[in-house]
Amino acid sequence: MTFFCAQLAFVGSAVEDLGSVTGDMPFGRVVAVEVANSFSSLAVVPQCLPQVRFFQQQGYDASLAVSSSVVVTSVSWAIKGLLFAISLPLAWGHPPQRPP
Repeated sequence: MTFFCAQLAFVGSAVEDLGSVTGDMPFGRVVAVEVANSFSSLAVVPQCLPQVRFFQQQGYDASLAVSSSVVVTSVSWAIKGLLFAISLPLAWGHPPQRPP
């Protein structure tokens, strides 16, 4: 069950990609690009290059493909920062008391 829930991150990233451009793209192929991005990040390849190339293959020009990648990355970092800021007060709770 955990394995299947972990794959939802790829689906969420695919929805981000679909929302960053105005046209229609096949959802399954966008999810596949997000899975490929996770493997290409293990190498020295910058993570946005496969995504930019995929957008170009779908008929978008290079400037739209790059700007879409920048928008998705910026929003992703902003949301991660917000979640981190929300989690800080929860993590700063009181330390456990030692018994006397």
